[in-house]
Amino acid sequence: MFPGDRDSRRRIVRLGALSTGDLQPQECLDVQPPYGSGASRAGGGGGLSDANLARAVVSSAVVSQPKTLPGTASIGSVRTLLSNDHVHMALLVDDGRLVTAIERDDLPTDVPDDVPAREYGTITGRTIRPQELVGVALRLMQESGRRRMVVVHRDGTLGGLLCLKRSGNGFCTDGDVLDRKRAVCRPVIPDSS
Repeated sequence: MFPGDRDSRRRIVRLGALSTGDLQPQECLDVQPPYGSGASRAGGGGGLSDANLARAVVSSAVVSQPKTLPGTASIGSVRTLLSNDHVHMALLVDDGRLVTAIERDDLPTDVPDDVPAREYGTITGRTIRPQELVGVALRLMQESGRRRMVVVHRDGTLGGLLCLKRSGNGFCTDGDVLDRKRAVCRPVIPDSS
């Protein structure tokens, strides 16, 4: 289902089934997701357990400030953003409202970098409301083969990005994104010996 993880399909199916009542929470103990945008690794607080996954809403599992580009962004800007293997979707936003979502496969190779990117994306099948159940989102992700869904409020404003981890056993958090940024930005200190 997702490259690099043979168990992700089983885990997603089990999590999705839990949200619809097909499985009992104790049957999913092998899945230990660090859900929640405020979950801390050490102290736990803020994460969602398997027992309450069935009633968890998408807004509790989003990256709250995903990378975005202006609605006027060029194909070249989108290509640059998507060159980062952690970025699966370019979000074009105007005045806080989602304009479109672009994935790598949406970009034609024969279009010059200076062409506006807006017309090459879509929001169809790529968005979800913040109050939707996490289990519903998991099912939609599984059906589409996507690991990202844009969270959008009724008025079109961006609410965040739901990012299923490669392993399929949890969602990326704001803390995960910050940790990755710190690791990339960590200064290299030469060995003084």
